[in-house]
Amino acid sequence: MTRKNNDNKNKIKVGRFILLFIMLILLFSNDIFKEKIHGIFETEKTTLKVNSKKNISLENNSKVKIYGDRFIIYRKNKLICYDMKGIKMWDKTIKYNNPLIYFGEKRLYIADSTMGNVLALNSNGKELWNYSFKLTVEQILEKKGFLLAFTKAGEELDGINVLNSDGKLVSNIIIEKGKILYGNINDNKKNIAITTLSTEEGQLESYLMLYSFIGKEIWEKKFENQILQNVEFIDEDTIVLVSDEEVACVKEKKLLWARDLEGTLLDIVIDKKDKRIMFLWEEDGKYFETVSFKGRTLEKKRVDKEYEYLYYNNGETFLIGEKKIKGIKKGKAFLNFNSDEEIKYFGFIEDKAVIFTQNNVKIMDIVSIKSQ
Repeated sequence: MTRKNNDNKNKIKVGRFILLFIMLILLFSNDIFKEKIHGIFETEKTTLKVNSKKNISLENNSKVKIYGDRFIIYRKNKLICYDMKGIKMWDKTIKYNNPLIYFGEKRLYIADSTMGNVLALNSNGKELWNYSFKLTVEQILEKKGFLLAFTKAGEELDGINVLNSDGKLVSNIIIEKGKILYGNINDNKKNIAITTLSTEEGQLESYLMLYSFIGKEIWEKKFENQILQNVEFIDEDTIVLVSDEEVACVKEKKLLWARDLEGTLLDIVIDKKDKRIMFLWEEDGKYFETVSFKGRTLEKKRVDKEYEYLYYNNGETFLIGEKKIKGIKKGKAFLNFNSDEEIKYFGFIEDKAVIFTQNNVKIMDIVSIKSQ
């Protein structure tokens, strides 16, 4: 008797499941219901809409940087600053024969690569300090508020010089192994990571070196048949490095993990807040991939072949193509935009997106696709 009751109960459950399944089919076939579901899925999808447009040209080889409520353009040995209304705030002609321009986080730097003079300006165009190395300057970078200048000390020896925010020399390191490619400073502002490249005797060798500010070498690690392109501290003594062959993580000289690059790396963003590394790379197609600081793949998506580089802003990553922009947040696409002009530069002024084209600067609002 009990067995029959159980059989009857099972038949009832199966019957209810079939009935529920039929009801769901009928429900999803209803056009009104489909529109509501479609609307829910579309609520977070946005695009860009022109708020205002300024007739400001951006020629080839121009550089652009947004500072707060203004942007600065460098072209033809001249710096020009505009406000959001497109009104010119100031300009400055650079008289160096071979200038190096670097847009830092809060200031910009101009170097005379031949004579070794370097000056810093704020976003108002005011000169903050001027320093002369009296050496050839090959490259300048800003890291953690310090200026790193790669100089040539003699015919074969490279040097890395560090200036603080007041323009005072706080470190000078002579490198005896190879040519300096890149440098970075850790968060406590005590150590400097330097990458170099050596081709002696036809052997391609790269070095990752860690120095203290006083110039004492703490450790070095050699990488054969690789070119180290980028290094970033993810904590006080752990470094993520990018070469032409792999992305790796090193702590106190020990290799924690390494991932071979499957194709050509186009761009990389290291997000220290969310502890992740984002890549745009190309092989049989183009891919956007996110990896944790432990080397584990969090997501990997094939994307449109038009995307060329990444832009990161407040937890949102934007894939930028010649005429396309896609916004990604927490692994989901939330913004799609198609431009009728080639995008030369993309950024944000406060909560407004800014697109620079050949002939215009467009201030854009982020709006729902439904409102278009």
